Amino acid sequence: MAVRGLRILFVRKYNKVINSQINEVTKLYANIQNTQATATAECGVPRTHIAPSVDVGQAHQVKFDQEMKNLWTFPPTLMGGVVSPYSNTGLKCDEELMRDWQSMNEVALYTDGNKPVLVLVSQAADYEVAFIDQLSFTFSRQTFEHLFSNIEIKEIITPENFNDCMSQLSHEIDNTCIDALKTVMDDIFGFSLGSNGNGRNGYKKSVNLTVENGANCGFIAIGGNSETINIAITGQGCANASYGWQERLYTFLKSAKRAKLTRIDLANDDYYGDYMSIEYMDSLYDMGGFYSFGRPPKHAIQGDWKNLVDGRTIYIGSRGSAKYCRIYEKGKQLKSVDYPDWVRCEVEFHSGDVVLPLDMILKTSEYFLNAYPCFKDLFDRPECEQCKVQYIKRASKIAIDTALTTLKHQFGKYIGFFELWFDDSKIALKAMSSDVFQVPKRLLVTQTDLQKIGAVA
Repeated sequence: MAVRGLRILFVRKYNKVINSQINEVTKLYANIQNTQATATAECGVPRTHIAPSVDVGQAHQVKFDQEMKNLWTFPPTLMGGVVSPYSNTGLKCDEELMRDWQSMNEVALYTDGNKPVLVLVSQAADYEVAFIDQLSFTFSRQTFEHLFSNIEIKEIITPENFNDCMSQLSHEIDNTCIDALKTVMDDIFGFSLGSNGNGRNGYKKSVNLTVENGANCGFIAIGGNSETINIAITGQGCANASYGWQERLYTFLKSAKRAKLTRIDLANDDYYGDYMSIEYMDSLYDMGGFYSFGRPPKHAIQGDWKNLVDGRTIYIGSRGSAKYCRIYEKGKQLKSVDYPDWVRCEVEFHSGDVVLPLDMILKTSEYFLNAYPCFKDLFDRPECEQCKVQYIKRASKIAIDTALTTLKHQFGKYIGFFELWFDDSKIALKAMSSDVFQVPKRLLVTQTDLQKIGAVA
């Protein structure tokens, strides 16, 4: 990370840190750079991404790491321990490199009439190829179940008002989760909870995420969908998040219940059009560079390919598929002052018929490079670790005995409690049953099964 970007991020999130501390860290970082100026191991990363020599500047590095640990700490109330922004799990190159996932860059754009405006954008850190441009994840609200014991239902529960009381209880649980997420979002990303919104993605309600500069950072959606919580982080959210958020998010999701990634966008920027021109990327498709499982994915183009003014785009794959690639001339699209030849390559990964591993948050470059056959050669990383998403075959139907086992595992305690509470198994079952009879879509039932319950003659 550039010293300027490092300083900006320190000031933004940790404004209580005195200037002398920031200056000291900056000096230490500069000493490392000066001492390691002779390092020349490029490891295939374009332009200025130079790998430092392991044997040079060790004293400065040790001191710098210690200062980082002193400043970048994760609140012990959530997970405990110190979070370092670096690790030794970098890409396989000539040397073991210290790991950073994401850096920042200020780009001048013509976004206010003809007046250049500085905009903060994400970019791949040193020694890395890709960064996270957008992501979405879910986890069970039972992650915060230790906070539910204080929730009270004001009404006396009866068979007549049972459903209303359960709805009220669920509403209070959702509010408790949102209160807990105020701390979690601030600890991980530095985000605040903004205004309430309408339901999204099948959830009943949502809350916007924001930062001090007013950027739209994403949203929290809650209510329904198997009692899960959905959090989506926008591109601006990734750019404005507190430094080191990737490791903090990964640690949180590893401890959360039923956590899963539902979408993650990995991107690479060629600011100068040196190695990823739109014409060259299109030719790679013709050479089979984007083939998966021996089949060519869908290919589409958009934009002015004749006059070359407003920017061109290549789409590879289907929009609703598990993997979708978009390559476009972002500099022309945004009318960038600093980078008119800027080309961006984005790969969208969606869950559905694939499992998105949580370590995609940390191994952004590895999963990006393994997305398509041509990427390893394009970035000169032939020895990159094999990191690929796993395709799954979903069962179209679930047997009755399996459904009973699942029901017992997930809701058995509730059913047992209400059976005793109502003092009548039939009343308890009726209170917990749907008002309209309908066979669940995934439940495998036979004609005999339907005759047994009186659903058919």
